[in-house]
Amino acid sequence: MLLGPSGAGKSTLINALAGRDLQETGEVRAGDGKGRHTTTSRELVPLGGGAVLMDTPGVRGFGLFDAEEGMEEMFGDLEGLFARCRFADCSHQAEPGCAVQEALADESLDARRWRSYLKLQREQAALNRKHDAAARRAYQREWHQKVMSADRGQRAAERHRHDQAEERAAKGGKRRKR
Repeated sequence: MLLGPSGAGKSTLINALAGRDLQETGEVRAGDGKGRHTTTSRELVPLGGGAVLMDTPGVRGFGLFDAEEGMEEMFGDLEGLFARCRFADCSHQAEPGCAVQEALADESLDARRWRSYLKLQREQAALNRKHDAAARRAYQREWHQKVMSADRGQRAAERHRHDQAEERAAKGGKRRKR
């Protein structure tokens, strides 16, 4: 089965694999080089050697749906690592005694697998925010606090630079008087 966005070239790929034009294809748009939506229904396309491919219309997007149980099945081993962290609220970033970071360092946990886990966690959290008003408000509060904290830090840095410039100017003025 071939899945992808409209105009990605799924039907063109089937024609190439079949060695002849079995599926209707559209022209590529001159402006952005993308194909045009042509396939309107699913169709099984027989290929040589007994293989069969399913051509499908373009999909708008892929995403998780209620993946909590699947995450536990796929990444259950990580729960064991989480339990070995020194702190119960470990974010697995840079805390001392983080079993996840230790496993990444000694390569007993594959970095690609960890990145996949984090990506799926972000997708699941986004899905939860989409369907849960309380989760959405908590996320917005968290971002607001981060933005405000960054703004305070930036203003403090600007004040410090300004004060240093004034000190240099004052010292420079004193030297000229001598």
